[in-house]
Amino acid sequence: MNVKDGTLPGLFEQALLGLFAFLRPVTRRQEATRIVVVCSPDMTALLVDFLNEALSLAQSNKEAYESVRFEKLVEGELKAELKGHKVSSFGEDIKATTYHEAKIERVPKAGWRAHIIFDI
Repeated sequence: MNVKDGTLPGLFEQALLGLFAFLRPVTRRQEATRIVVVCSPDMTALLVDFLNEALSLAQSNKEAYESVRFEKLVEGELKAELKGHKVSSFGEDIKATTYHEAKIERVPKAGWRAHIIFDI
């Protein structure tokens, strides 16, 4: 995945949007907002843990998130506000974002790129 704006927050946001595009949420209703705080040993683990936290919140609360605002995003730590809607169900299921082959890298003149795998 390449990020259009080339920023680290943009990479995390596009990964989140990709996760929910795959889940195909059904019937959007009232708005939903969640705060996520994640600490991890490195940026790759932080992305995986962030996506897994968003997935867990989505499944347990029947919500789909469409945007994220990062209050903090530094090496190994983030705090973010997820915004979206309540949903009746999801068209697909993702068990988790895996650490297997996960990688984030900075690409000269292009910004950030990530490789992640979802366990479905």
